[in-house]
Amino acid sequence: DLQILIRNYYVVYQEASGATSGQLGLILSALGVAGTVAYFYNGFIADIIKPRVILTFAYCVCTAAGLVLLTNPGFIPSLIIFVVLGLTPLWCPMSKLLAGMTP
Repeated sequence: DLQILIRNYYVVYQEASGATSGQLGLILSALGVAGTVAYFYNGFIADIIKPRVILTFAYCVCTAAGLVLLTNPGFIPSLIIFVVLGLTPLWCPMSKLLAGMTP
């Protein structure tokens, strides 16, 4: 998952993007807030829409976001991309899909 890229490879990402520690801290804070907000609606979405559809959408969004991140877009686009990654419904549909597949 691309969300852990900035957390686990902080120094590498900082050197590659040229961002300051304050900018990366803001990105990580925004990612945390977005992830917290996503927990509230992920379960509802997973109950309404089939998990396979949600996961297909989420993986397409993550792939597109990763391709944009490869171009080193700068601070504001990176902030937006990581917030979108944090808001992407992924874990609840994955849990529901796995629970539905087991007897």
